[in-house]
Amino acid sequence: MAESIDSKLQIVMFPWLALGHIIPFLNLSNELAKKGHKISFLLPKNAQIKLQNLNLYPNLITFHTLKIPHIHGLPYGAETTADVPRSLETLLATAMDELYDEIKSFLQNLKPHFVFFDFAHWVTEIALEIGDINTICYKLTSPATSAISLIRSPEKSVFMASTAAEKVRPPPATEIGGIKTLCYKTVCPATSAYSLVRSPEKSVFMASTAAEKVRPPPGYPSTTVVLHEHEAKLLEFLFQEYGKGVTIYERLTKGMTLCDAIALKTCREIEGTFGDYIATQFKKPVLYTGPVLPDPEKGPLAEHGLSNWLEKFEPGSVVFCAFGSQLILEKKQFQELVLGLELTGLPFLVVLKPPEGTNSVEEALPEGFKERVQEKGLVLACWVPQLKILTHKSVGCFVSHCGYGSMWESLALCDCQLVLLPSANDQTLSARMMEQDLKVGVEVKKDENGWFSKESLCKAVKCVMDKDSQVGCLVKENHRKWKEVLSSPGFMSNYIDSFIQILYELLVK
Repeated sequence: MAESIDSKLQIVMFPWLALGHIIPFLNLSNELAKKGHKISFLLPKNAQIKLQNLNLYPNLITFHTLKIPHIHGLPYGAETTADVPRSLETLLATAMDELYDEIKSFLQNLKPHFVFFDFAHWVTEIALEIGDINTICYKLTSPATSAISLIRSPEKSVFMASTAAEKVRPPPATEIGGIKTLCYKTVCPATSAYSLVRSPEKSVFMASTAAEKVRPPPGYPSTTVVLHEHEAKLLEFLFQEYGKGVTIYERLTKGMTLCDAIALKTCREIEGTFGDYIATQFKKPVLYTGPVLPDPEKGPLAEHGLSNWLEKFEPGSVVFCAFGSQLILEKKQFQELVLGLELTGLPFLVVLKPPEGTNSVEEALPEGFKERVQEKGLVLACWVPQLKILTHKSVGCFVSHCGYGSMWESLALCDCQLVLLPSANDQTLSARMMEQDLKVGVEVKKDENGWFSKESLCKAVKCVMDKDSQVGCLVKENHRKWKEVLSSPGFMSNYIDSFIQILYELLVK
């Protein structure tokens, strides 16, 4: 392998301004830095402060602070999607786009080998502008051999006088074909395969019937990981403006069309068919990083007295419900959720943001709810260490919104039974894959308006938690098998090693 001779890459990470994107980029950075590669990570100041402790290799991963420009209508000091309501995310995208000149100057000075991005499609234009001059020479040896060995000073005296470190240092990016751009997708590949391979015309989409909107594109590799007709509205976000004069569809497809390669935060064993489809549709190399999960935190669960509360209950009896840092439920759905958990008769812990139109979860609780559940149910609106809770011996069920990070944590790192309650397009496709393809969880049924009831939630939880349930036994066994695969020795590290090898090969393509 080329990198084994200690020739290291210089990589710039530029994720979308959302913690759900920044953290996966940082997790991948840690894996690359573990192998000795240098990372320059671009992110806003407050995110940098918040995530400093997740940088496991500060000697190799350097945070570069981005000052997010103020856009009219954007709250002062807003830097990530956590600082704005969903309706203002388009302004945050505009602010990110105004960083074009700053990013260009940074890349011109650094001359990295790669830039990893997701929403900033214009990074591909910068890379081309800085210079991407390729010549063709048919080599029968490893491309990395030519990249590392032949692009350097031809003088023997210069080489022999160099230190060992200087001899194996890879040449600058501009000498090996310019800066390569890699579009790193941190959502399930089915989302790109299903949503982005379609007509780019908003007028065509809006004039379509619900059945036409959710019809998979030609050649799509699944009949089960799809949306239902009443979920057609979930695709409308594609044609909403996301930045000045650009839709989310245009932003994402331009990045995938113009980049040098696409990387997926997954493994072939689970989502390889979708990766193959993306490769054929976008005519790009598709790389797999593996799930890239952080190591579980060690130590007691000290936050908010949760450890003492959980210890009151039998092993595997507590239902834990969490929907990430972004999702805000309508008040009626929030109440159906907590009432549905109450109906199960099981102890439960709910961690959600206050519902729409309320200031706290306390004021949104149904009348008499607290008096009825007392110590058996806990409803919080603060940050909690999700993975620590999932791996606590008292927790036996996870009600998840199927965000991609939560999906992988629940699948690979814990033994909980899984109940799936998605809301967005990508989450819904992840849920379908987990229920229909992997058969590791049960999705909560919704009505034609996309609403779930307390009864449907209770039914899904009891379906997986009742010891005599055939479905519960099936998903438990399938979950066990997949966890065994994902946690097998060398599984994750082999993906990273292969990923790095392909990066070297891309340098001379």
